[in-house]
Amino acid sequence: MTPLAAPADHPVRATSLLPRAIKVAVALWVLCALLGLLNSGLGYVLAGLGVPVNAGQRDPFGVAIGMVFALLILALALQTGTGRAAGTRGAGNASLLLGLLYVGFAALSLLITITGQGWGGAETGLYAAAGLLAVQAVLLIAAGALARHGRDDYATWRASRTTTAT
Repeated sequence: MTPLAAPADHPVRATSLLPRAIKVAVALWVLCALLGLLNSGLGYVLAGLGVPVNAGQRDPFGVAIGMVFALLILALALQTGTGRAAGTRGAGNASLLLGLLYVGFAALSLLITITGQGWGGAETGLYAAAGLLAVQAVLLIAAGALARHGRDDYATWRASRTTTAT
């Protein structure tokens, strides 16, 4: 009979709070993801309320892309908020870049709507989509700046969370 090996040291989680800047960044990412999910299905929501919408706002491919972006942002928030991310520099940079991309999407959406291509009353939905994109852009840029600002505190917090049992 083989003797049992001694138990390995298992990491013990210390109870400390997530740094404030990172906590706010995670909250902004979660809010942005929720707004992204709303914006993805905005065409269906508005159509359900009886507001005329552009057919492009109910395109399944566009809805799927919007949902993928929202879910990726939610995954970013979950990884950082639970301490699974190695650091916040990459998350902050990705958030800043996505925020700039969303600024472009919002501006493009607004310009297309303003040019007036005979939307047949669907302008309300298009303005709402542009507004939600602009809000998401601001949230992403703010969260990215906070994540980059709090990266040292996050590294310290993350290191203090894992200790070896004695």
